[in-house]
Amino acid sequence: MCVSKNNVKYCIKHNCSYVQRGSSDRMHCRECTNERNRNTVRSQKAKENKREIDRKYQEKKRLENPHLLKLAREKYEQTDKFRDRIIKNTLVKSSNIYCVKCNNNRVYNNNNYCNDCNKVLHIIKNHDFISVCKHCNKEYGLDIKISNYGKLFQLNRYCSVKCNNDSKKENYVNYRKEYKKTETFKKSQRERKRNGTYRKRVIKSGNTYEYILRRVLFQRFNYICQGCNVKCVHPNDVNYNDDNCATIDHIKPISKGGSHTYNNTQLLCRKCNWMKNDNEKYFEHKQRVKQMELQFDLNIVKHGTGEQLSLFEQGCVS
Repeated sequence: MCVSKNNVKYCIKHNCSYVQRGSSDRMHCRECTNERNRNTVRSQKAKENKREIDRKYQEKKRLENPHLLKLAREKYEQTDKFRDRIIKNTLVKSSNIYCVKCNNNRVYNNNNYCNDCNKVLHIIKNHDFISVCKHCNKEYGLDIKISNYGKLFQLNRYCSVKCNNDSKKENYVNYRKEYKKTETFKKSQRERKRNGTYRKRVIKSGNTYEYILRRVLFQRFNYICQGCNVKCVHPNDVNYNDDNCATIDHIKPISKGGSHTYNNTQLLCRKCNWMKNDNEKYFEHKQRVKQMELQFDLNIVKHGTGEQLSLFEQGCVS
C-alpha cells in the first residue's frame, strides 16, 4: 500500500513515526493514545475513591454530631429544590379529573381509569371465558370472577371461597392418609412412644424432661460407646439385640433421680448398658485408669492396673 509523504508524521515525545488518517484515533502515535486511555481510567478510579472517602467522612460526621444533620435539613428546606418537590407532590394529590368509566373516583398522573375500573378491565381482557369449578363442577363466567377478585388467588379454578376452602381440606386429608403409610411417619411414631415411656417415669419422680432424638444423640458421640470405645451400629429390627447395637443410657439413672435430657444421656452399646444397669460408678474405674495414663508413663511403671490405681490414690509411684 502506497502512503504519501504528507500523511507520515513524527512524534517528538516518543521518537517514532506514524501515519495520519481521517479518524481521530490516528491523529497521534499509538503510545500517545495508550497514555491518554490510561489517564482517563485512572481519573475515573480516583473520582470513585474520592466519593467513597467523602461518603464515609460524612457518615462519621453525622454520627458524631447529630445537631449538624438538623442544621443541614433546615438549610435544605429553604432551597428552591425542596419547594419544587413539595409543589409537585401536592399537584399529584389534588386532581379535578374523574374516571372515564365510572365517573365517581378521581384520577391522577394523566390516567383515564381508576384502580377499581383497571381491575375490571384486567379480568375482562385475560379471563373472558367460561370456567368450570374444580370442586363442585359448576360453570361460571365474568360476573363471578369480578366478585371473587382479591378473595381467590386463581380465578379460573374455583367459583367461590367456600369451594376453595373445602378443596384445601380434602387435599390435606388425602395427604395425611398417604403420609401415614410412609416409613418416616412410622419411625416418628416409634420415637414418640419411646419418649412417652421416659416422660411418665421422669414426671413421677419430679425431674426435668426433654424430647430426645436417638439419631441426634448418636451423632453427637459419633456412634462410639462411651464405656468400651467400640464403634456401634444404629438399631433396627435385625440388629436390635446385638452386643454392638447403640442404646441410650442415663448417666444418673431415672430411678435415682436422674433427668431425661441431652446433658444426662450418653451412648452405650447393648452389652455395656446391660452390665452398668443402675450403677452410676460402674465406669469410674476405667476413667481413673485413663487419668493415670495421662499422668504416668506405663512403659516405665511396671505394675498391674489394680496396683497402679492404688498407687495413684496414694499419690506416689515406686
